Amino acid sequence: TDDSFEWVAGATADGKYVVYMTNRNVGWSIWRMDADGSNQKELAGNIGYSAIQLTPDSSWVVYNRDNNSLWKMLIEGGEAKKIIEDRNFEHRISPDGKKIAYLTRADEIDSPLQIKIISFETGELIKVLDTEIKGGGFEWSPDGKAIDVSRYEDNVANIYRIPLEDNGSGEPKKLTDWDLESIKSFKHLPDAPQFAIVKGKYKSDIVLIENF
Repeated sequence: TDDSFEWVAGATADGKYVVYMTNRNVGWSIWRMDADGSNQKELAGNIGYSAIQLTPDSSWVVYNRDNNSLWKMLIEGGEAKKIIEDRNFEHRISPDGKKIAYLTRADEIDSPLQIKIISFETGELIKVLDTEIKGGGFEWSPDGKAIDVSRYEDNVANIYRIPLEDNGSGEPKKLTDWDLESIKSFKHLPDAPQFAIVKGKYKSDIVLIENF
């Protein structure tokens, strides 16, 4: 702990490191520390707001820069390598570490959200999925053969699975049957066919302003 602001922390799968964002120096930076909080080290400095993902083999940090590009850097540090230049809001690394899925949309204000899947190694585009994501984001299925997304039907939020065979054109499968107003985020538990979720409710006020 210190006087700066730290967030978006993630632990490597081998339990050795925690990687996080901080503003302790100029702008936002990515730092790494040992699991016990010691040996803190800056990996990438003054890169703007970023989202962080770690590869399953605990070797790489993948991050975006101002939602306009994706970069990767070895967990031990060194020169960062740009993967792609494209608008992206969130990204997820596949269970085998060979692909990255990221959430994007075209420049037009009413354009729908899409998930693009690219090669981790080269950045080459593999698939484009049209989505109906709202609120809760997306995750790879544990076997890497589908993308799970939060969607709404009749104002109820549930999690659906989009198969990647047939270029992602298969019918999404409803995985949950919940009566939820909102799914803020979700994760697969690593050793069980279960989800951990953050759920929410929508609240709003009606305010009368007079004599303005």
